[in-house]
Amino acid sequence: MASEKLRPGPKGFEGDPKSACVLVYPNGTGVPTFKSSKDCVASVARGATGVFNITLQDEYYRIAHVSALYCSTADNEDIYAQGGTMANLGTGTAAVITVKLKTAANNVDVTADAAKFISVGIIFEDSDTLLHTG
Repeated sequence: MASEKLRPGPKGFEGDPKSACVLVYPNGTGVPTFKSSKDCVASVARGATGVFNITLQDEYYRIAHVSALYCSTADNEDIYAQGGTMANLGTGTAAVITVKLKTAANNVDVTADAAKFISVGIIFEDSDTLLHTG
């Protein structure tokens, strides 16, 4: 159907994907701050060295996509963001997405700086129905 081909985003009969961009601002060993493009994030907490747990406002059955990118204006940093575990999917409690900052194979903390943040893109659904794969 032409209307289905022209509609942007994932295709599916039951799916109603939602997306959000979350900017996580690390604060060394302290509590990080965050901004979200949608009102879907309840909190962001530092779980361990370089580990950030993003708790969504509601329960979600399926996370379709997560991408994380570390952004910094410094030229002398060799740090990247890596996705971690996703917890509580379809359990009736708020979903939690883990993102890690790493240098080589080690998790690393970075100091608070408005020019240093992790950009996390999330696509999630309220339903456990699979998206069309054709």
